[in-house]
Amino acid sequence: MRDRRTEGALMVEERVLQILTEQQREVYLLRQDGMTCKEIAEKINAPASRVTSCLKHAKRKIAEYESYHAPGANNDAPLDFP
Repeated sequence: MRDRRTEGALMVEERVLQILTEQQREVYLLRQDGMTCKEIAEKINAPASRVTSCLKHAKRKIAEYESYHAPGANNDAPLDFP
């Protein structure tokens, strides 16, 4: 399989990935490796709808984490991030 990760995706730090559930992390990383949702579903033996849902939630969590930790961000609101 061809590695289609972008530089931006590679920049996601390990601690960011740790906020994801195990399944979200696995699905997210497989998708970054270039697998389709159907291929991921077959690999992890799960419905494609679960793969899509995991990706959606993983991307949302990563975006929230990165927004919260962005330089100059107003971090007064408590979140469940380390």
